[in-house]
Amino acid sequence: GSNAKPKVVKQDTLWKNHPHRRCCDHVVYDPSAPAIIEPEGITDWPRFNLYVPPRWASMLEASGSGQGLEQLDSGLWDAFLEHGEYLWEEEWPVALDWFAGRVQRPHARPKFALLHIAENQGLGRGWLKNVMVKLLGLDNVFSLSLGRAGGQFNGFVQSILTIVDEVYEEGTTAGEKKKIGSKLNDQITETYLTVERKGEELVPQEIFTGFWFMSNHFDALSLVRGDRRMHCTATYRKPMDAGYYDALYGLIGERQGGGGAGGGAGIGTKDPAVSERYLRLYGELMRHEIKTNLAGRAPYTAFKDEMELASRTVLEEQIHKCLDVLLEMGIDIVDPMQIRMMIYRLYSTAEGYSRGGMPALNTIRQEANRVCRQRCEGPVLGKDNRVAKRIKFGPFRERVTANGWIICPDATQGDPGWSQKHRIAQVDSWTEKRKHDEVVRLMAFFEQKQDEIVDAIISVGQV
Repeated sequence: GSNAKPKVVKQDTLWKNHPHRRCCDHVVYDPSAPAIIEPEGITDWPRFNLYVPPRWASMLEASGSGQGLEQLDSGLWDAFLEHGEYLWEEEWPVALDWFAGRVQRPHARPKFALLHIAENQGLGRGWLKNVMVKLLGLDNVFSLSLGRAGGQFNGFVQSILTIVDEVYEEGTTAGEKKKIGSKLNDQITETYLTVERKGEELVPQEIFTGFWFMSNHFDALSLVRGDRRMHCTATYRKPMDAGYYDALYGLIGERQGGGGAGGGAGIGTKDPAVSERYLRLYGELMRHEIKTNLAGRAPYTAFKDEMELASRTVLEEQIHKCLDVLLEMGIDIVDPMQIRMMIYRLYSTAEGYSRGGMPALNTIRQEANRVCRQRCEGPVLGKDNRVAKRIKFGPFRERVTANGWIICPDATQGDPGWSQKHRIAQVDSWTEKRKHDEVVRLMAFFEQKQDEIVDAIISVGQV
């Protein structure tokens, strides 16, 4: 009747009974896929895509894919270029390509991360961070601490950009820093990772995020020789005057140290003038020509060598000194087992005990093997069926390169191991015999000079 009370129905009940109800099995993050990813097999369920395209993409498309871009306000684009060069100096072209890659190709993950270290605080990296957050969208960027980046839950990898404001942890030793770095390595480059969100099941997924690390400490991370995952840049510049930063933040509708009039990282783009500047910046990055191979190794920087030197443990430093002394004495063929025994003898001296005692022999073995793998080329034919290695950049490099070496076929796959025996290659020609004799001669000279070498290492520096 007319006096009947309306029936209250819960929203979830309406949804469950709706004939066009859609259900998704789990969530994914894929910039190359639509919002709902249809099932690929008979029993598969649709998947919900967490990726949200930046608003500038649709605006740029509506305007004719960049037609008339030059008529838009270029203030933010000009400031982006100027401030980026101020921060990265001569390495800015690589960083610019990297940022442009996050805009142009969000589905193509860069295989190296940016590491920017500044001696002084207050240079304006926070401004650049805010710009990238608004440019890519809050749904596509994570800003977090190093603890979260190396923690159990890694839902942040479902993004386009992951920013770690400070990668330095107070009181960490060189060994602990190496452990932190090893945890980050897979997250930086692996194509597929198991994503673990709190309260959700583990799901292996394709990863698209790129990492941008920052720090004010030059020994923030421990890098190994030959690192390929970090593009390292350091700047000693001092902050600009307050007016410079007021102008920067004015371009994005914010005040220094906070958001715009309404607060929050997303406020500011509601201003038509600010939106116009962001659209111009987005369009310029979309048509920027990327010259850096973002799918390859991180481009070399001199500062990376400085970080590698600063991050060595005492034991690592002694092993490197051992190799350096060998090169100075004219030996560029080494046997990792002999290196281990030399370091063991070195630590057995009074100088070694004066610094807290000798490391375990197994620790010396592992470190010597690792350093030789990083620094030495090989394996080459050694003495007594042992696999030797040639130290990189040795005095015989040109002559050795011209002559070549006999490679042990059984030792070319993986780490040959410190005690594993390998078949000596067949020596059936006079040229190969001469190469074999040269290796044996150098190894014999190495053994004869071991006492002298240990004394030379001690003279270079105490353990």
